[in-house]
This record gives sequence, C-alpha cells and structure tokens, in this order.
Amino acid sequence: MKEIRRADAITLALAMLHPARVVGLLLAGYIGFTAITTSSFLSLPYIIGLGVLGIGLGAYTVTVREEFRQKRFKNPEHRQLWELIRDRLNRFRAALNRAPDPIRNGLHEMPKTIERTARHLYVSLRKADLVKQEINRSEGKFGISAMPFRMTSEDRQTSEMYMLADKNVAEYRKYYEAVIARVTRTEGQCAVFVSALDSLRVQLLAYRLGSDEAELSREDFLSTMAEVKGQLESINRALDELDIPIIRSLAERGTHAEEAQAVQTEEHQQNQTSGSG
Repeated sequence: MKEIRRADAITLALAMLHPARVVGLLLAGYIGFTAITTSSFLSLPYIIGLGVLGIGLGAYTVTVREEFRQKRFKNPEHRQLWELIRDRLNRFRAALNRAPDPIRNGLHEMPKTIERTARHLYVSLRKADLVKQEINRSEGKFGISAMPFRMTSEDRQTSEMYMLADKNVAEYRKYYEAVIARVTRTEGQCAVFVSALDSLRVQLLAYRLGSDEAELSREDFLSTMAEVKGQLESINRALDELDIPIIRSLAERGTHAEEAQAVQTEEHQQNQTSGSG
C-alpha cells in the first residue's frame, strides 16, 4: 500500500499545482476578496464576490478530483478495466436489491465476499499498474521484439559472440516474464471476477422475472452461488500470492545465473589460451 499512497500523493500534488488551475484559483480569489472587502455586507458586489470565490473554489476542486481520478492509473487499459469492474459491481448491487427475499437471504455472506474481493482487486490492480509502468519505462522504445539476434557467421569468434548474446537474451526473457506475470495474472483475476458478477446478475434477473426459458430453480441458483463463491475465494488466494515479493526469487536466480556465466567465461578463456598455445 505504501507505493500506492506515494503514487497517489504525487498524482494529487501535480493536479493541485497545475499552473493554469492555480492561476485561475488565485484570480478568482483576488476578484472575490477584493469585491468583499471593498463593499458593504450583503450588497450586490459583496454577493458577487462570494459567488466568484465559491465558483472558483468549486471549479478547482472538481477539476483536481477529475484529473486525479483519470491519472491515478498510469496505463489506460488498467483504468478501463477498473471502470468495468465498478460498472459490473454497481449493476450487481442493483440486481441484488431487486431480488426476492428468499434469494437475498440464501446468499448469506456472498455480497460481503464480493465487496471484499473488489477491494482486493483494486489494490492488486493498482500495484500491477505501477509494475507495468516501471516495465515500460525500463524497456524504452526498443523492447523485447528486437531480439533474439540468432546471427550466424563464418567467423568462429563472431558466431560465439552472437551465441553468447542469445544466451543473455534468454536470461532477459526469463526475468521479463517473471515480472510481467504479476500484471497478467492480476488482469486474469479481474476477468474472472467480472464474468462471475455477470453470471450472478443474469441469474438473479432470470429468477426474479420467472423466465420459463431459464428453468432456474432455487436450489440450482443457490448451487451456482456456492460455485461462484469458491471462485471468489480462489481469486483472493491468488491475489494474496501475487503480493509476495518477487525480488528475492529473482535475486536468487540472478546469483545462480552469474555463477554459471562466470564458469562459462572461464572455460572460454581457457579454450582460447589452449588454442593459442
């Protein structure tokens, strides 16, 4: 949560200190304060001054809030994914409020489990969003698509250099996939959550409307609820596993890789020495 709070603080500060927004607030404050201090109480200029102050402060607050909401997610696809989750969650709440009492009573802790999973998904999605931002920043313009080299040459030393480069690319891919897996798994859990909410919402609607085509009995519906609850619990367990730091495992793998690379370099130097002799 620390990285999320730090990112939110930076985003909020940038939104609040936007030059045009600050100038507009100061201008509204100057006009309003001048009108208030140079006119009698409750006179027309006094009321206009209060109105200018209120409008300026309100516009400043609304625009800061909107920019923060739009920019708290660094990647547009993650912002859209969270908006999709919120939309499906609100639709499920509305369907649940309209459901018959026997169905609502039969759900027991299901609504609380759904709300808890949604909060957990938000935190994990924010973390995955920050991870992906760091990946994109690290990769730059030229990423993994430009490799591997897989070049061959009649010159033995040139071929050896490209073979060594391809080994480095393989190691790079291993690290890259380990880091990006945290992002893709979180996105997958979001997809499971959205699809589960859609399934629940439609079945609530079918049961409430008494559709003959749905042929949904109360027992079948509650059985489906239990299955979806199991999916939500698995999502929470998977998200807990994603919160485990991967730096330690990567460091351990990097140590082994460095040892193997040192052995290969030593063998290569010995071969060159023996060849020259």
